[in-house]
Amino acid sequence: MNHLQHVFNGLRIRAFLQRLGVSRIVARGIALYWEGLINPVIYRGKA
Repeated sequence: MNHLQHVFNGLRIRAFLQRLGVSRIVARGIALYWEGLINPVIYRGKA
């Protein structure tokens, strides 16, 4: 998965959390956590 796809996924997660009422700062932190830790585990070997 290329860098732009990772950025897009992070933005999607952040926007989704903000629609649910999560504050911007918390939503950004969760999105960064997702992209940094969870996403590579899910997509390991699917590049």
